[in-house]
Amino acid sequence: MAALFGENAQLLNISIEEVYAQIENVIYSLHFGEIIGIITITTLPFTVLANALILISFCWDHFKEIRRRPSNLFVASLALTDVLVGLAGPLRSLFVLPGFKPYRRTGGAVVHVLGNMLLTTSAMHVLFLSLDRCVAITWPLSYNTRVTRRRVAVSIAVIWMYCISLAVLQLTLCEHLFILNSIFIANINLVAFGITLLFLVAVYSLKKHHNVVLGGNQKPCDNHLLVIRKRERNFTRTFTALQVVFKVCYLPMVFVWTLLFICSTCSPTILVGFLAVSIVLVNINSCLNPWLYAYRMPKFKKMIRLVRTRIFHACRLKNSVQTQKDITANKLSSQIETKL
Repeated sequence: MAALFGENAQLLNISIEEVYAQIENVIYSLHFGEIIGIITITTLPFTVLANALILISFCWDHFKEIRRRPSNLFVASLALTDVLVGLAGPLRSLFVLPGFKPYRRTGGAVVHVLGNMLLTTSAMHVLFLSLDRCVAITWPLSYNTRVTRRRVAVSIAVIWMYCISLAVLQLTLCEHLFILNSIFIANINLVAFGITLLFLVAVYSLKKHHNVVLGGNQKPCDNHLLVIRKRERNFTRTFTALQVVFKVCYLPMVFVWTLLFICSTCSPTILVGFLAVSIVLVNINSCLNPWLYAYRMPKFKKMIRLVRTRIFHACRLKNSVQTQKDITANKLSSQIETKL
């Protein structure tokens, strides 16, 4: 990597262990380690709990209000991926610490590849959810025949198989970090391009439908126009938020890794600092995904409220039972003392 090893470094032959050692030197020269650790540990519970609520709501859906819609399988699979991303974040940070230096060659490589695999899986889920929304906007009448549970399940299986296959390939390239990370960067760029393309297709479809309605022989009623405009606003707001959050959280990491590889005149201290910030942004993306894809849906909101109520009720019941036991024990002890 040119920024860390100089202009004459052989990029193709630099291993993960060597890069982690250089990053460690930069981080601890400016006390970045403590800051990264605090931020990572702070975002971990929010990421895990927010996505765990989605999984519990999906599994606890006795009336199948959530599971009835095929695209919610994508949401559940994305929530599972983001839980794993949240748990893998601290593991990835551990191998920059000096105490984990002996395990950096094997453990650091596995954790680095695992992190890349989970981030790629999360990004692929976002791409397929964008495709689902694009199909719903472009072909609203035939959406239920085009998007079925079987096709969604096959798509999820393809995503996981593809990302696991990439991870196995990357494990064989641990001594060549440039090639390993180039695969990751290429996948993230393709996902970002795919989301943008789907957004443009869906906007064109909405505009075309709007022109057909307004240009028809029969003048549409005001209620119909209001429904169309509300649908357009909701779609534009949701898809724009999806694009902005994904690109703000993922593209800085791609940009920083690219500069680390090719920019020999760049300051390694600044780039490693930005790399730490970009890793935090990716974890924040996993924390924000439940709000983008699930919490805004009425059925998910209803189920999450039910889950929350039952959990709090169970905790309150447990506390009241424990309090009753304590009161009974105190009464018995006072009676025994009185008799004595």
